[in-house]
Amino acid sequence: MRSARRRKLKSRGRGVWKKGRFLPVIILTIIFAFCLWFFVLSAHFWNGSDKIAVTVKTENNGVAVVIFDPKLEEITTLIVSGDTEVNVARNLGVMRLKNVWQLGENEGVSGKLVAETVTNNFRFVSFLWTTVPNGGRSLFTPGKTNISFRDRLGMLLFSSKIGNSGRTEIDLGENQFLQKGKLSDGENGFKISENLLGRLTIYFSDYELTAAAVRAFINDETGEFGVANEFGKILQIMGAKVVSIDKKTLSEKDCIVSGGERAYVKKIASAFSCKEDIAGDKNVITIDIGSKFAKRF
Repeated sequence: MRSARRRKLKSRGRGVWKKGRFLPVIILTIIFAFCLWFFVLSAHFWNGSDKIAVTVKTENNGVAVVIFDPKLEEITTLIVSGDTEVNVARNLGVMRLKNVWQLGENEGVSGKLVAETVTNNFRFVSFLWTTVPNGGRSLFTPGKTNISFRDRLGMLLFSSKIGNSGRTEIDLGENQFLQKGKLSDGENGFKISENLLGRLTIYFSDYELTAAAVRAFINDETGEFGVANEFGKILQIMGAKVVSIDKKTLSEKDCIVSGGERAYVKKIASAFSCKEDIAGDKNVITIDIGSKFAKRF
């Protein structure tokens, strides 16, 4: 009887020991899975070394375009009043910038519409966006966003090591980069002056594209006048040299960015929500844009 009981207790002890033995393995597996997701599988756009800009919703539904520049170790914030008149992306009319946030919600695309509108009107390449509640300006305050946790963490770490000397804030209205005047709704506000804004384009040039002298060829299949030219101007600001804009047969495609260097293709494709095609010469980019692209540009 005692012998049987001892064997039973011994058996239970081995079972508990086996479970305890595998506990560290389970914990390590969970940690490994998290690291794999965070560093490999999780969506991210910023590599921590390239310049990148984020469109942030501020008080009175205005916009702050925050530019992170690791090379110069600077963070520049451009403040755009919500009372600035803009041509809304996706051919949704002319209105004050502060009304575009709500229009984006109504259209089911949230802050993406504002980011696209800012890019099209100011030629500030900014496809990342976040809404900050309670009129705050902090990029890291919880709110709606298309910025991944990984990218937000990277931006937070970069911000934490930048002192006051590395931070610049420019209010476009107060610094006369925008012109005061009567808007289409009959009330006073700000209008965009292309000549004045030309001085700000340096903040949005990509060092890598510029240094590599990347050449861009645009195949215009939009069937609309002016879209390809405006698109080309934004590419030039990014740092690519637009060699040609060729009119092609109308197609219903959106846009495809092709090139031999994945990093360059991703930069441009991400900025305009285009498909990527890794093919061709390293320092040559070809972009096909069709009627679907024109409708959302």
